[in-house]
Formats: sequence, structure tokens, C-alpha cells
Amino acid sequence: TNITHLGSTSTFIHRQEKPRKLQTEMKTFEERVIELKRFKALHGHCDVPNQYPSLGLWCAKIRYSYANRGNQTCKGLAKVDPERIKILEDLGFQWSATKTFDEHLAKLIEFKKTHGHCNVP
Repeated sequence: TNITHLGSTSTFIHRQEKPRKLQTEMKTFEERVIELKRFKALHGHCDVPNQYPSLGLWCAKIRYSYANRGNQTCKGLAKVDPERIKILEDLGFQWSATKTFDEHLAKLIEFKKTHGHCNVP
């Protein structure tokens, strides 16, 4: 709250400051790829969930830009040229974040064989 004193009398105006919007981190493509490599080293895949808001949001934006790369009406798309596509694909990045039930089930069966339970962290 800001307090402004008006004149010599005891008149004060209390102004409520507007909350500031959170600024998203501006990182280069190369910095994001490094983050994605770290994520993959820890988790074995590039499917970044929403619990990683900065990197997860970047992945969602890249997927959106990729899906709409020929659409001239979409503004603010990330640059997704063939070189960047190759870098991401070589890392194992999936352009579709949606997996089918069968894909998830196969991963769970594989996890159970390895760990003896289905309590996936």
C-alpha cells in the first residue's frame, strides 16, 4: 500500500498497488535444450509435466509452434526451424504430448517388472 499525503492537513490517500505479473524466464533455445537434457538424464524421457512450470511451459509452446508453423495467423510462435526440430528429435522430444492408454499401460508393466510394484514416483 502506498500512502500519499495531501497538503498540510492530515489527509492521506491509501492506494492499493496492483499485483505484478510473474515474468516468465527468457532463456535461449540452447539453454532450454540443456534444461531438457538434464530433465531427461533424471527421468529417462522428455515428457516434461506441469510440475516443472518453466520448462513444461516452454515444451508446450514449442509443440504449439511446431503444430502451427505453417499458419500465418498465429502470432508469437517460437522459432521451430529444421535444425531445431532435429536437435529436439535427436534428444527424444515427442511432438505430441498425448500418449494412448496402451502406451501408458506398457510403461507401467515395464516398471512393475523392474521394481516389483506399481507405485510409480
